[in-house]
Amino acid sequence: MSLTGASTIFIGVESKFAGDHGYGKTHGKSYKEMFDGLHNVGIATTGAWMVGFDFQNRQNIEEDLQDFIALEPSTQQLTRVCPFPGTPFWKEMKKEGRIRDDVRWEEISFYGGGGMAPKNFNEHEIMNIIERGYKELYETHGATMARFMDVNMRGYEYCMENRHRNKHIGDRGQLHKRVAFSLFPLLKAMEIYAPNGTVRKKMKDKRRKYVELFGEPTTFQTWMEKGMTTVAGFTKLKNVLFPIENVLSEEPFKKYIYDKPVPAYPEKPYRVERPQGGKKFDKNVQAQKTAARIMGSVQSFAAYLDRRKGVEIDQKISDSALGMFM
Repeated sequence: MSLTGASTIFIGVESKFAGDHGYGKTHGKSYKEMFDGLHNVGIATTGAWMVGFDFQNRQNIEEDLQDFIALEPSTQQLTRVCPFPGTPFWKEMKKEGRIRDDVRWEEISFYGGGGMAPKNFNEHEIMNIIERGYKELYETHGATMARFMDVNMRGYEYCMENRHRNKHIGDRGQLHKRVAFSLFPLLKAMEIYAPNGTVRKKMKDKRRKYVELFGEPTTFQTWMEKGMTTVAGFTKLKNVLFPIENVLSEEPFKKYIYDKPVPAYPEKPYRVERPQGGKKFDKNVQAQKTAARIMGSVQSFAAYLDRRKGVEIDQKISDSALGMFM
Protein backbone atom coordinates (compact mmCIF):
# COMPACT_ATOMS: atom_id res chain seq x y z
CA MET A 1 0.00 0.00 0.00
CA SER A 2 2.91 2.37 0.62
CA LEU A 3 3.58 2.41 -3.14
CA THR A 4 0.24 4.14 -3.74
CA GLY A 5 1.78 7.29 -2.30
CA ALA A 6 -0.63 7.36 0.64
CA SER A 7 0.81 9.12 3.68
CA THR A 8 -2.28 9.19 5.95
CA ILE A 9 -5.48 7.16 5.97
CA PHE A 10 -8.70 8.15 7.73
CA ILE A 11 -10.34 5.22 9.53
CA GLY A 12 -13.82 5.59 10.96
CA VAL A 13 -13.74 3.30 13.97
CA GLU A 14 -16.87 4.97 15.38
CA SER A 15 -17.17 2.51 18.29
CA LYS A 16 -15.87 -0.85 19.43
CA PHE A 17 -19.47 -2.07 19.54
CA ALA A 18 -20.59 -0.64 16.18
CA GLY A 19 -20.19 -3.97 14.36
CA ASP A 20 -22.68 -5.62 16.73
CA HIS A 21 -25.34 -3.05 15.89
CA GLY A 22 -25.60 -2.99 12.13
CA TYR A 23 -22.43 -1.11 11.19
CA GLY A 24 -20.82 -3.55 8.76
CA LYS A 25 -17.31 -2.10 8.82
CA THR A 26 -15.45 -4.61 10.95
CA HIS A 27 -15.08 -7.67 8.69
CA GLY A 28 -11.63 -9.18 8.21
CA LYS A 29 -8.77 -7.77 10.25
CA SER A 30 -9.33 -6.19 13.63
CA TYR A 31 -8.87 -2.45 13.99
CA LYS A 32 -5.70 -3.03 16.01
CA GLU A 33 -4.20 -5.17 13.22
CA MET A 34 -5.20 -2.54 10.67
CA PHE A 35 -3.69 0.41 12.56
CA ASP A 36 -0.47 -1.45 13.41
CA GLY A 37 -0.13 -2.74 9.85
CA LEU A 38 -0.38 0.75 8.36
CA HIS A 39 2.01 2.28 10.89
CA ASN A 40 4.59 -0.44 10.27
CA VAL A 41 4.84 0.48 6.58
CA GLY A 42 4.99 4.21 7.24
CA ILE A 43 1.36 5.20 6.71
CA ALA A 44 -0.08 7.45 9.40
CA THR A 45 -3.69 7.20 10.54
CA THR A 46 -6.47 9.52 11.58
CA GLY A 47 -8.76 7.51 13.82
CA ALA A 48 -12.35 8.64 14.29
CA TRP A 49 -14.47 7.71 17.30
CA MET A 50 -17.96 8.83 18.30
CA VAL A 51 -19.97 9.02 21.49
CA GLY A 52 -23.76 9.16 21.74
CA PHE A 53 -24.86 5.95 20.02
CA ASP A 54 -27.88 4.28 21.59
CA PHE A 55 -25.81 1.16 22.30
CA GLN A 56 -23.32 3.16 24.37
CA ASN A 57 -24.04 3.78 28.04
CA ARG A 58 -22.30 4.69 31.28
CA GLN A 59 -21.40 1.04 31.85
CA ASN A 60 -19.59 0.36 28.55
CA ILE A 61 -18.34 3.79 27.42
CA GLU A 62 -15.04 3.47 29.28
CA GLU A 63 -14.26 0.13 27.62
CA ASP A 64 -15.17 1.66 24.26
CA LEU A 65 -12.93 4.70 24.73
CA GLN A 66 -9.95 2.75 26.07
CA ASP A 67 -10.16 0.34 23.15
CA PHE A 68 -9.85 3.31 20.78
CA ILE A 69 -6.94 4.82 22.70
CA ALA A 70 -5.11 1.48 22.48
CA LEU A 71 -5.10 1.78 18.66
CA GLU A 72 -2.59 4.67 18.99
CA PRO A 73 -3.87 6.67 16.02
CA SER A 74 -1.40 9.22 14.62
CA THR A 75 -4.11 11.87 14.87
CA GLN A 76 -7.65 11.55 16.14
CA GLN A 77 -11.14 12.90 15.64
CA LEU A 78 -13.42 12.39 18.62
CA THR A 79 -16.95 13.65 18.04
CA ARG A 80 -20.54 13.19 19.11
CA VAL A 81 -23.13 11.37 17.04
CA CYS A 82 -24.97 13.86 14.84
CA PRO A 83 -27.91 13.13 12.52
CA PHE A 84 -27.47 15.23 9.38
CA PRO A 85 -30.74 16.39 7.73
CA GLY A 86 -31.91 14.14 4.91
CA THR A 87 -29.94 11.08 5.95
CA PRO A 88 -31.68 7.81 6.95
CA PHE A 89 -30.40 8.28 10.52
CA TRP A 90 -31.92 11.76 10.70
CA LYS A 91 -35.25 10.47 9.39
CA GLU A 92 -35.21 7.69 11.97
CA MET A 93 -34.48 10.07 14.85
CA LYS A 94 -37.08 12.53 13.57
CA LYS A 95 -39.71 9.78 13.44
CA GLU A 96 -38.90 8.84 17.02
CA GLY A 97 -39.32 12.46 18.10
CA ARG A 98 -35.73 12.75 19.29
CA ILE A 99 -34.75 15.85 17.31
CA ARG A 100 -35.80 19.25 18.62
CA ASP A 101 -37.90 21.50 16.38
CA ASP A 102 -35.77 24.57 17.15
CA VAL A 103 -32.42 23.17 15.92
CA ARG A 104 -30.01 25.89 14.79
CA TRP A 105 -27.76 25.30 11.78
CA GLU A 106 -24.64 25.75 13.91
CA GLU A 107 -25.75 22.73 15.94
CA ILE A 108 -25.57 20.50 12.88
CA SER A 109 -21.93 19.54 13.30
CA PHE A 110 -19.85 16.82 14.90
CA TYR A 111 -19.85 18.76 18.17
CA GLY A 112 -23.33 20.30 18.01
CA GLY A 113 -25.24 17.03 18.03
CA GLY A 114 -27.86 18.16 15.50
CA GLY A 115 -30.46 18.69 18.21
CA MET A 116 -30.68 14.96 18.96
CA ALA A 117 -31.32 13.98 22.54
CA PRO A 118 -28.83 11.25 23.57
CA LYS A 119 -30.49 8.14 24.96
CA ASN A 120 -28.11 7.14 27.75
CA PHE A 121 -26.21 10.33 28.59
CA ASN A 122 -26.88 13.86 29.71
CA GLU A 123 -25.80 16.60 27.28
CA HIS A 124 -22.88 17.74 29.42
CA GLU A 125 -21.54 14.18 29.71
CA ILE A 126 -21.04 13.88 25.94
CA MET A 127 -18.55 16.76 25.67
CA ASN A 128 -16.82 15.75 28.91
CA ILE A 129 -16.17 12.28 27.46
CA ILE A 130 -14.77 13.79 24.24
CA GLU A 131 -12.49 16.19 26.11
CA ARG A 132 -11.28 13.37 28.36
CA GLY A 133 -10.60 11.21 25.33
CA TYR A 134 -8.33 13.81 23.74
CA LYS A 135 -6.56 14.33 27.05
CA GLU A 136 -5.97 10.60 27.63
CA LEU A 137 -4.66 10.08 24.10
CA TYR A 138 -2.05 12.77 24.73
CA GLU A 139 -1.22 11.48 28.20
CA THR A 140 -0.85 7.91 26.87
CA HIS A 141 0.97 8.35 23.55
CA GLY A 142 2.28 11.91 23.58
CA ALA A 143 1.79 14.65 21.00
CA THR A 144 0.65 13.85 17.47
CA MET A 145 3.98 15.07 16.05
CA ALA A 146 5.76 12.40 18.09
CA ARG A 147 3.41 9.76 16.72
CA PHE A 148 4.01 11.00 13.17
CA MET A 149 7.74 10.76 13.73
CA ASP A 150 7.42 7.21 15.01
CA VAL A 151 5.38 6.17 11.96
CA ASN A 152 7.95 7.68 9.60
CA MET A 153 10.85 5.95 11.33
CA ARG A 154 8.97 2.65 11.04
CA GLY A 155 8.31 3.44 7.40
CA TYR A 156 11.98 4.12 6.78
CA GLU A 157 12.94 0.78 8.32
CA TYR A 158 10.34 -1.02 6.21
CA CYS A 159 11.51 0.66 3.00
CA MET A 160 15.19 -0.04 3.66
CA GLU A 161 14.42 -3.71 4.32
CA ASN A 162 12.32 -4.04 1.14
CA ARG A 163 13.97 -1.63 -1.33
CA HIS A 164 15.35 -4.57 -3.33
CA ARG A 165 11.77 -5.41 -4.36
CA ASN A 166 11.06 -2.11 -6.10
CA LYS A 167 13.13 1.04 -6.65
CA HIS A 168 10.16 3.20 -5.66
CA ILE A 169 10.21 1.69 -2.18
CA GLY A 170 13.68 3.16 -1.74
CA ASP A 171 12.37 6.57 -2.89
CA ARG A 172 9.58 6.29 -0.35
CA GLY A 173 12.21 5.62 2.32
CA GLN A 174 13.83 8.98 1.55
CA LEU A 175 10.48 10.68 2.10
CA HIS A 176 10.22 9.11 5.56
CA LYS A 177 13.79 10.23 6.29
CA ARG A 178 12.96 13.83 5.34
CA VAL A 179 9.90 13.88 7.59
CA ALA A 180 11.85 12.39 10.52
CA PHE A 181 14.63 14.94 9.94
CA SER A 182 12.17 17.83 10.07
CA LEU A 183 10.37 16.59 13.21
CA PHE A 184 13.48 15.74 15.23
CA PRO A 185 13.93 19.28 16.68
CA LEU A 186 10.54 18.97 18.44
CA LEU A 187 11.51 15.88 20.44
CA LYS A 188 13.37 17.60 23.25
CA ALA A 189 10.51 19.99 23.96
CA MET A 190 8.04 17.10 23.89
CA GLU A 191 10.27 15.26 26.34
CA ILE A 192 10.76 18.17 28.78
CA TYR A 193 7.11 19.20 28.78
CA ALA A 194 5.66 15.68 28.60
CA PRO A 195 2.50 15.20 30.70
CA ASN A 196 4.01 12.30 32.67
CA GLY A 197 7.00 9.98 33.02
CA THR A 198 5.58 7.35 30.67
CA VAL A 199 5.33 9.78 27.76
CA ARG A 200 8.71 11.29 28.64
CA LYS A 201 10.31 7.87 28.32
CA LYS A 202 8.63 7.38 24.94
CA MET A 203 10.15 10.65 23.70
CA LYS A 204 13.61 9.53 24.84
CA ASP A 205 13.14 6.18 23.11
CA LYS A 206 12.18 7.94 19.87
CA ARG A 207 15.31 10.06 20.08
CA ARG A 208 17.50 6.98 20.56
CA LYS A 209 15.80 5.27 17.64
CA TYR A 210 16.40 8.30 15.42
CA VAL A 211 20.12 8.28 16.22
CA GLU A 212 20.30 4.53 15.52
CA LEU A 213 18.70 5.00 12.11
CA PHE A 214 20.18 8.28 10.91
CA GLY A 215 23.10 9.11 13.18
CA GLU A 216 23.68 12.10 15.44
CA PRO A 217 21.66 15.27 14.71
CA THR A 218 23.21 17.94 12.52
CA THR A 219 24.27 21.33 13.85
CA PHE A 220 21.13 22.87 12.39
CA GLN A 221 18.90 20.29 14.07
CA THR A 222 20.64 20.92 17.39
CA TRP A 223 20.11 24.68 17.08
CA MET A 224 16.49 24.17 16.08
CA GLU A 225 15.99 21.80 19.00
CA LYS A 226 17.15 24.46 21.46
CA GLY A 227 15.00 27.08 19.77
CA MET A 228 11.89 24.90 19.80
CA THR A 229 12.42 24.06 23.47
CA THR A 230 12.65 27.76 24.33
CA VAL A 231 9.55 28.61 22.31
CA ALA A 232 7.64 25.70 23.88
CA GLY A 233 8.56 26.88 27.39
CA PHE A 234 7.46 30.44 26.64
CA THR A 235 4.20 29.23 25.08
CA LYS A 236 3.47 26.99 28.07
CA LEU A 237 3.97 29.90 30.47
CA LYS A 238 1.86 32.18 28.29
CA ASN A 239 -0.93 29.60 28.21
CA VAL A 240 -0.94 29.45 32.01
CA LEU A 241 -1.31 33.23 32.24
CA PHE A 242 -3.57 33.66 29.21
CA PRO A 243 -5.30 30.33 28.36
CA ILE A 244 -5.40 29.82 24.62
CA GLU A 245 -9.02 28.62 24.69
CA ASN A 246 -10.00 32.18 25.70
CA VAL A 247 -8.87 33.48 22.31
CA LEU A 248 -10.68 32.09 19.29
CA SER A 249 -9.58 33.03 15.78
CA GLU A 250 -11.13 32.22 12.43
CA GLU A 251 -8.58 31.93 9.64
CA PRO A 252 -9.59 33.12 6.15
CA PHE A 253 -10.11 30.36 3.62
CA LYS A 254 -7.37 29.32 1.18
CA LYS A 255 -7.70 28.39 -2.48
CA TYR A 256 -5.29 25.85 -3.97
CA ILE A 257 -4.66 26.23 -7.69
CA TYR A 258 -2.91 23.42 -9.59
CA ASP A 259 -1.19 24.74 -12.69
CA LYS A 260 0.21 22.71 -15.57
CA PRO A 261 2.77 21.61 -16.43
CA VAL A 262 3.59 20.24 -12.99
CA PRO A 263 6.98 21.52 -11.77
CA ALA A 264 9.77 19.12 -10.86
CA TYR A 265 10.11 17.89 -7.28
CA PRO A 266 10.60 19.36 -4.67
CA GLU A 267 8.65 22.36 -6.02
CA LYS A 268 5.00 22.30 -4.97
CA PRO A 269 2.51 21.40 -7.72
CA TYR A 270 0.14 24.16 -6.61
CA ARG A 271 -0.03 27.78 -5.54
CA VAL A 272 -2.15 29.19 -2.73
CA GLU A 273 -4.42 32.21 -2.89
CA ARG A 274 -6.22 33.82 0.03
CA PRO A 275 -9.05 35.94 -1.38
CA GLN A 276 -10.00 37.30 2.05
CA GLY A 277 -6.63 37.65 3.70
CA GLY A 278 -6.95 40.86 5.68
CA LYS A 279 -4.10 43.11 6.85
CA LYS A 280 -3.30 41.11 9.98
CA PHE A 281 -3.20 37.86 8.07
CA ASP A 282 -1.07 39.38 5.30
CA LYS A 283 1.43 40.56 7.91
CA ASN A 284 1.61 37.05 9.37
CA VAL A 285 2.24 35.58 5.92
CA GLN A 286 5.01 38.11 5.29
CA ALA A 287 6.52 37.32 8.69
CA GLN A 288 6.53 33.61 7.82
CA LYS A 289 8.31 34.30 4.54
CA THR A 290 10.92 36.41 6.33
CA ALA A 291 11.41 33.68 8.93
CA ALA A 292 11.84 31.11 6.17
CA ARG A 293 14.58 33.19 4.52
CA ILE A 294 16.37 33.63 7.85
CA MET A 295 16.11 29.94 8.64
CA GLY A 296 17.48 29.10 5.21
CA SER A 297 20.54 31.24 5.89
CA VAL A 298 20.99 29.70 9.35
CA GLN A 299 20.71 26.22 7.85
CA SER A 300 23.35 27.00 5.22
CA PHE A 301 25.76 28.30 7.87
CA ALA A 302 25.15 25.26 10.08
CA ALA A 303 25.81 22.96 7.12
CA TYR A 304 29.07 24.82 6.48
CA LEU A 305 30.16 24.20 10.08
CA ASP A 306 29.30 20.50 9.77
CA ARG A 307 31.36 20.18 6.60
CA ARG A 308 34.28 21.84 8.36
CA LYS A 309 34.04 19.10 10.97
CA GLY A 310 33.99 16.42 8.28
CA VAL A 311 30.31 15.60 8.80
CA GLU A 312 28.53 14.54 5.61
CA ILE A 313 25.23 16.35 5.00
CA ASP A 314 22.57 15.13 2.61
CA GLN A 315 21.64 18.54 1.23
CA LYS A 316 18.49 17.28 -0.52
CA ILE A 317 17.16 15.85 2.74
CA SER A 318 18.13 18.97 4.64
CA ASP A 319 16.60 21.44 2.14
CA SER A 320 13.31 19.60 1.66
CA ALA A 321 12.96 18.98 5.40
CA LEU A 322 13.33 22.70 6.09
CA GLY A 323 10.52 23.40 3.64
CA MET A 324 8.29 20.88 5.39
CA PHE A 325 9.13 22.31 8.79
CA MET A 326 8.44 25.90 7.81
